This record gives sequence, C-alpha cells and structure tokens, in this order.
Amino acid sequence: MKIAFIGHSYHKQTGSSGFFIDLLKKIGRVQGFYDESWRGEASGWARTFDPGEFDCVVIWQVAKAFEYFREPHPNVVFVPMYDAMAREGGIHWPEAFSPAKVLCFSSELQRQVSRYTERCEYFQYYPDPRQYPVTAFGKMLRGIFWNRVAAIDENVIARLCGDAVFDRFTLHNAADPFSGARMMEESPIASRSLARDGWKVHRRDYLKEVERHNIFFAPRPCEGIGMSVLEAMAMGLCVVATDMPTHNEYITHGENGILYDLANVRPVSLADAAELGARARESVEKGFRRWSALEDQLMSFVSLPTSLFDTLLGRCSA
Repeated sequence: MKIAFIGHSYHKQTGSSGFFIDLLKKIGRVQGFYDESWRGEASGWARTFDPGEFDCVVIWQVAKAFEYFREPHPNVVFVPMYDAMAREGGIHWPEAFSPAKVLCFSSELQRQVSRYTERCEYFQYYPDPRQYPVTAFGKMLRGIFWNRVAAIDENVIARLCGDAVFDRFTLHNAADPFSGARMMEESPIASRSLARDGWKVHRRDYLKEVERHNIFFAPRPCEGIGMSVLEAMAMGLCVVATDMPTHNEYITHGENGILYDLANVRPVSLADAAELGARARESVEKGFRRWSALEDQLMSFVSLPTSLFDTLLGRCSA
C-alpha cells in the first residue's frame, strides 16, 4: 500500500505526528507532504500533487488539503484535532470533508463530528511509558511551564500556585507560531530558583529537562491530543491542566491530576501532588495497553477503502 501523509510543516519540527506515521509504515510505504498554508504560504508540492498515485491519503489536521483533490479518491482519512476545530457553538464542518473517513483522538470531537458523518471513529492515544524515565518526586516542589500561547501565561500559573513556593521553577520559552505568547520580565511565580530556557532541538533534551521537575502546568487551554501532557504523566509528574478536552479525557481531577477552570482561576492544592503523579503514570501504563490492543482495528480503519467501509457500516446498521 502506498500512503500519502499530509501534515503541518510545524509538526515536522515538533514531531507530534511521528507516532502515527510510524504506525502507517507498518501497513505501507509512506510519503510525507508538509503543508505551509498555516503560515499563509503556498506549498510548492501542491501544484503537482496527484492523490491518484496513492492507495490512501491521510490528512493530518490540514483542512486546506481537501482543495488539492481534483477528482474523488477511494480512500481519504481526515484526522482533525479538537483544538483546531472547536469554536463557540460547536465545530465547523464544511461539505468538502464529506468524502473522508474521520479519525478522532478526542471523544468530544468524535461526538460532535458524528452529527455530520457516520464515517467517524475514535481512538484514545497513549505513549509507551517504558520510553520515559520516571521523575524522582521528592518533597520539594519543582515546577515547569511551557510558555506556548497567550491565554495561559505566568500570571495564570501564579494564581494557580497561590501561596506555594517552589524550590525550582523552569519557564520553557517556546511559543507556538503566531500565538502572541510573551515572557514577562519579572515573573510573578514564587520560586527559590527560577530558570528560563528555549526551544530544544533534540526531544531527548526537552524530556531530560522535564524529568528534573515534579509539577507540570499544561500550556494550552485545550488540545488535539496533548503530547506534552501525556509525556509528563508518563514520567510521573503531577499535571495541572484546564478542564477542557483533551485534558479532561485523560485526567480525572483529584485522581491522577488537577483540573481547573480557566475562566475562574483559583489556587489549587498541591498537597497530594506526589500521589497524583504516581497515579498519572499508572493511567498511562493502562492506557497504553488499551491503545496497543486497538492497533489492528485502527490500521484497518485507515486502510479500508471508503466504499467497503460504507458497506460494512450499512451491515452494522441493519
């Protein structure tokens, strides 16, 4: 099977879609096409792109890629993300998406997409926790916050922390493109030692930095999957995140993490942080087993031509 994978060029840098590309390689030869439309730039390859050369075309979040089809294709898989699709009053679902099978990594997104198409399935991703070190939690609070978007800044983190004083706090300054996120000259976060760092070229260096901490403040209001949150959970950190998808699809408040209302930010208790971090690691271990057990089903969904999927869908509905 020959598979075209169309994704954001920014994800080529972050590697956030790498796990899925690795899965696709198990069922076929994958050719990547990285789109620049999110920058407002044209993608050179799009002018000559011929979907007909591929048995399957996977569109990872890039809605504009539907414009690159000059005629119907027998197997298009669209992978939207909750954070990109969500808007006040529900998601936007144009007619251009209708020929595709839709793969959701958020149960809330799947619920909303199902209003528009029956060709929709949900799989909850978990990373392999064996690939991550477990932090030595200790008794002192060591916090880390990835400054990615303007909606959650150091003032929000300081309000969440209340009277808590950290032994060490790291501000990871690697803002999302066009997000408007800025570091403050004087941080309001109370910490005996405050460090600032920037983008890590190698993922292992970022993970090594996270491992030195035990409290992770999720950087975005909502997520498509939330790789940074899952990695922190896999490492046994206590994650503090908004009560929004997909955070609240992985975290149960007071059981394996802490959730808060971004519209009404109040201090959270970090008294049970060590226990919450341990339970977070356990939830990733259990989740990865469920994810692994569904791998064949997921790949079948991807590889099955739309017409055959519709036939099976009709049989199941009958």
